[in-house]
Formats: sequence, C-alpha cells, structure tokens
Amino acid sequence: MEQMNFYETETPELDAKAASSRCAISAALASLLAYLIYLPLIFMLRKGNLNAEQQSNLLLLFNGVVIDLIAFPLAYSLLLRKMPVYEDASEPFSVSKYWFFLPCGIAVLYIGAFAGQLLNTVTERLTGFSLANVVDQAITGRNLLLTVALTVILAPVAEELFFRKLLIDRLASFSPRYAILFSALLFGLFHTNLIQFLYAFPLGLLLGVIYCKTRNIRYTILLHASINLIGGPLSQIMQLLMNTENEQLNWIPSAFSILLVTVVGFGAVRLIRFRHYFLSVPTGQVVRGRPFFWNWGFIVCCVLFLSLFVLSEILM
Repeated sequence: MEQMNFYETETPELDAKAASSRCAISAALASLLAYLIYLPLIFMLRKGNLNAEQQSNLLLLFNGVVIDLIAFPLAYSLLLRKMPVYEDASEPFSVSKYWFFLPCGIAVLYIGAFAGQLLNTVTERLTGFSLANVVDQAITGRNLLLTVALTVILAPVAEELFFRKLLIDRLASFSPRYAILFSALLFGLFHTNLIQFLYAFPLGLLLGVIYCKTRNIRYTILLHASINLIGGPLSQIMQLLMNTENEQLNWIPSAFSILLVTVVGFGAVRLIRFRHYFLSVPTGQVVRGRPFFWNWGFIVCCVLFLSLFVLSEILM
C-alpha cells in the first residue's frame, strides 16, 4: 500500500476534499449495506413466532455479523484499499497508559449519555415524543454471553479498525485535527441514533486523539471494549441483581453505581488537568475544514445518516 508523508502534496485542499469525500462514502456504504440486509430480517422476525427475547438475540447477532464482518470489509475493499496511507511509528503498548486513558473514556461516555437522557426528558415533556434509547434496549432481554461476544469483542475491533485506523490513516497527512474530527463525526452518525450520537461523537474524538498521539490501535480497541463492557454486560448484570430476591446481593448495584460516579468524576478531572496533552494535536496543512466537510461525499453521507436517524426512531 502506498505511503504518504505529511505535507507531500502541492494542493492539499483538493486532495483532502477528494480523500474525505471517499472516506465519507465508505462509511455511508457500510451503513447502507447493513440496512439493506438488516431491515428485511426485522420484518421477517416480527412476523414469526419468536418471543421478544429470541428476536432481540437474533437481531443482535445478525447486526454484528452484517456490520462488522460484511459491511466494513466490503466498504474497505471497494473504496479505501487503494488510497494513500500515512504511517508513523507507534508507541509500545503500556498498561499504565491504558489505565490513564480509561477513566477519561468512561467520563466522556457517561457525560454524553447523561446529555442524551436530559435531551430525551426535555423532548418528551415538550412534545410527548420519546427518543429511541438503543442503549437501554441493548442491555434488556439479551443473552449475556452473546452480548459480550458481539459488543465487547467483535464491535470494538471492527469499529476501531475502520473509524480510527483506516479513516485517520488516510486523512492525517492533510490535517490530524480534522482527520480526528471527521472520523468522530462519521462514528457518531454511523450509530443512526440521536441519544447514541451524543456520546459516540465525543468518545470518537477522544479515541481519535489517543490513536493519533500513540499510533497504537490496541489502546483504542481495549478502551472501546472496556467502555462497552461497562455500559453493556456489566449494566445488564447490575439490573439482574437489582431485581433479584436475594437481599445479600442487593448492595452490589449500589456499590457499582457509587464506583462508577467516582470514576466519572475522576476521569473528568483528569481530562481537565491534562487537557494540554489531549489538545496538542498538530493542525496540519489544511487551515480551514472546508475540504473535509464541504464535498459531495460528506453531504450524501449526512443525508443518508439523518434519514436513518428518522427511520430508527420509527422502527424503535
């Protein structure tokens, strides 16, 4: 694969426009492929004799297989494989640095999730319309082992390889900052759900910064997996313990909530204290972001994802 160094081209704005357009179309294509396969299954299952739990498990399984094992590889093969790539030496993986990043990621996740719940409450009171909460549905009525396999193992690997490594590596030679912002926007829009966007977008920013600073995709994969574990299977277990009749176990969800609030606060303080580390990403050649965001690929991508936002609200 052809490598490209920083500041190599004579007309970076034009090259950034073409590269970002193709990257946006690749994300849109992956989502469109997934929906074209996924939607017929939803209607088939709803007409079948399966109960709600069986439908939920099958949809989760099919969603993971279609998106992570089919849609992402196809989008890469068709649009990204032959694009020039910027490569830099990666830092050796450090367990201590992973633990440094983890509270920051948890803080971003739950602050964004709180913003989503607040927006949903305001929207419901003003209009009577409740936004679809895919997070609550994801941890209710699904097989725990299946949830771990798909959301803690498969999804973090596939999403980090696609949105961080593949996209940022193809845009960082023009502007690392805009590459991070662009990939985070696509990552948030890809979830096609407003509540998820409010935490997926800032989380994408943080993961993008970490990848650009370390050039080691293992950090973001492990962070993504850890965050999904806390927000998914662990939350599912806490809900089960809250509903159990065994009073000796009722203290565990309360202790978990206290620990989680403490970690979120600690992570927020760490983000503020070490803000210079997270904000010190080179600007790059492209001073303005127009080549990244004003191109037909990104416009088509936004129209598609906004349409899917509306569709997800209807289906959910």
